[in-house]
Amino acid sequence: MQKYLHDIAAWNALPVEQQETIIGRRKLSDVELPDTAKAPYAHNVLTSTYFIGYARHPSRIERMLVNMYIGDPPGNYDRLLDFSTAVTGTLFFIPSATFLARLEPGNDAIGPTS
Repeated sequence: MQKYLHDIAAWNALPVEQQETIIGRRKLSDVELPDTAKAPYAHNVLTSTYFIGYARHPSRIERMLVNMYIGDPPGNYDRLLDFSTAVTGTLFFIPSATFLARLEPGNDAIGPTS
């Protein structure tokens, strides 16, 4: 999860058409632009608009962050970041019950304990 601060004055100074290109959606109707009309740097091309990721491995979330901040290819970053700054970031690990059971004292599945 991340919390962002937005430069609304700078955003509102952009023409609506440019805002729509950056986001990949129509501003008033919230209708997503057709894939053929989206800029490769559009926010909804590089990531999800509201995102809380649940994944077996953090590589999926890391890939999205790389797409957003570095770009795919590099330089093709999420242009919404020209107006938004991440001020927090959190990654949680939630172990399965099976994983926790392996950590119980005396369980030889994880090897000797010191």
